Amino acid sequence: MPYDVFLSYKTENANAVREVADCLIASGLAVWFAEYEITGDIYDDDVAVQAAIDAGVERSRHAVVFTNNRWARSTYCAREMTRIQQRIPASRTIEICIPSEDLPRTTWPVLRGVPFIEYSGRLEDVVAFINAQRWFTGALHVSRPPFSAGRATRQRMRFGITMDIGPLRDASSMQTLLSERERRFPG
Repeated sequence: MPYDVFLSYKTENANAVREVADCLIASGLAVWFAEYEITGDIYDDDVAVQAAIDAGVERSRHAVVFTNNRWARSTYCAREMTRIQQRIPASRTIEICIPSEDLPRTTWPVLRGVPFIEYSGRLEDVVAFINAQRWFTGALHVSRPPFSAGRATRQRMRFGITMDIGPLRDASSMQTLLSERERRFPG
């Protein structure tokens, strides 16, 4: 599956990034977000996790990196950023600083040339920043994902995180999501 956006982040920032991921998904974009893509069957296998990350970057058209000093020190994030640099042009990469710190741009000089914003804690600001890049045909909006309540199915994810994936398995909700994506973001 091709992805519109790959999200690189440190696990400690997962709550903020999840909110952005859900908004992008609700807007019809295909988003590579580790919590949704690295499933319980591989979360203990570092080789499989890295392969999933590499495949996610390889199949993504844009990258949003959520940075701070912890992100810059992370081995996984370093591997992600290396792949992003190899695969996704800087013109299709943006940085969201959580908070703005020096180490990410010192470690990754390419970030000095990409648009960035400091995370304010407001999803609306992030959406406005992404819209300002004019990457997508339609404007993104702050909204909830169009998934039905569905049957609750919990799956253990990497780092001991548990996620309810039941709504993601509802075929009619997924069809609605895919139809909306095709309508709003052709090609």
